[in-house]
Amino acid sequence: MKKNISIGLVMLYLSILSVVSAEIQVNLISYGAVTDGSVDASPAFTSALQALNVAGGTLIIPAGKYILKSVVSAQLSDAVNIKLKGAGVGVTSIEVRNAVGGFQ
Repeated sequence: MKKNISIGLVMLYLSILSVVSAEIQVNLISYGAVTDGSVDASPAFTSALQALNVAGGTLIIPAGKYILKSVVSAQLSDAVNIKLKGAGVGVTSIEVRNAVGGFQ
């Protein structure tokens, strides 16, 4: 009986650990970005970053070309950790079109 309880507690601990360590991932496409560079992706970047502001996580930027025609500005908490993850060099590109485009 004692052995079964110990195994059960270990399994419970591992289950809790996996839930706590699960990272939030947000896909840029879900926020309106298109991958062919035909539409300004600045609003999509801003919305996606704001969505990650509470708990942090990773912004997934799928393969494609993204154009920034205006400033991406999101009010982020100092304590939040956000990572940007593209599909790779030469596969995901972000191009700033105007002198005012980019990240702030």
